[in-house]
Amino acid sequence: MNLGKPIVLDTGGIGITNAVGEYHNTGTKDTYEMYKVVDVLKGFAEGMTGINEAMTGEGGGQRELKSVTEAMIQRGSLIQEDYYFAITEILRQTYRAMAQQGKQIYADNPRKLAIMTGDERAEAIIITKDMLMEDFRIDIKRVAPEDKTLAMQECTRLFSGGLLDAEGYAKTYWIGTMDDVARELRRTLRKNEEMKKKMAQQKQQQDERNEQQQQGMIQDAKDQQQSKMANDNKNAQADRNVKLLGEAIKQQGKTNQQQIAK
Repeated sequence: MNLGKPIVLDTGGIGITNAVGEYHNTGTKDTYEMYKVVDVLKGFAEGMTGINEAMTGEGGGQRELKSVTEAMIQRGSLIQEDYYFAITEILRQTYRAMAQQGKQIYADNPRKLAIMTGDERAEAIIITKDMLMEDFRIDIKRVAPEDKTLAMQECTRLFSGGLLDAEGYAKTYWIGTMDDVARELRRTLRKNEEMKKKMAQQKQQQDERNEQQQQGMIQDAKDQQQSKMANDNKNAQADRNVKLLGEAIKQQGKTNQQQIAK
């Protein structure tokens, strides 16, 4: 219609004037009237449930204390506890049934477990028929959205500062809580301490090897010096023996000449 092209319209016997209407780029009077109906229904809901804007943290003004806002939110949470408890029980029973039935399926068919999780993870997840007698416990913890936002900011800060490793950052970013961040922080600190101890042990072993090498070099130098001294003594003794032999030959020659002269 915007392009001015003809369209086929089935009036169904109601006539063209009743089948075609106008439309605008702004809301009409009827639209704004429907907005008023929404406000009325919202008021009815607040009256029946007892939950108002103050209890959801949306009411008040800039001068309202944070403690007052938190108290009103807690009050609203207590009023809705029955509703939250019912949802929690539904989720707990659902995930527990998944764990129990999934355990039976994967215990009878290990190949299906490998297809669903991959061969590498299937090696880590070992489900045997002996586990069919075991029972799984499912716990659900309710966390406010702002807690997840705070946890995400905290794990980013710790990762930037080098206090949280890449593994902990991947486990807690966007899906973890402050408890998860604290748990991964402790794990990273333990890992760093173990690495420091291992590096110190390696350094000590390297120092011991270097000291042994130095001791060996010193001993080799001593052995070489002693060997040189022994060789020098042998050479000196050989020189003395040669001189003594020469003197003996000369003396023998003089003796022989004297005997010939007689």
